[in-house]
Amino acid sequence: MRALLIPASDDDAVVRDITGDLDSLKAAIGGGHIEIINGGDWHLYCDEEGTITGQKPNVRASALAWELGWTSPQGLVGDVVFLGPNEDDPAEEGPVPDEVLDLARTMFEVRTELRSVE
Repeated sequence: MRALLIPASDDDAVVRDITGDLDSLKAAIGGGHIEIINGGDWHLYCDEEGTITGQKPNVRASALAWELGWTSPQGLVGDVVFLGPNEDDPAEEGPVPDEVLDLARTMFEVRTELRSVE
């Protein structure tokens, strides 16, 4: 499924296909303990212990989440993956919504890759 991966580094954000299972989400965020933040029509995944392990702040992912209505005063750290709800099965993840991608593209560089994170 289509995901938006936003690295904490200065590397470009990327739209990439991932399977959406736990292993592919962990690989996309660089390992660690998965934390999900549910924004209703979007979800993001990050490393729950990123602050404790000293990961770099993710300014772009934080700004996008805040622009989408996230209200936490603490920013995100480490690499972040945005997905969306699955319309057919609410218990499963779905592709990142077009609205999230469109907003991200107005805020920072986003490129598309065809390879998958396994």
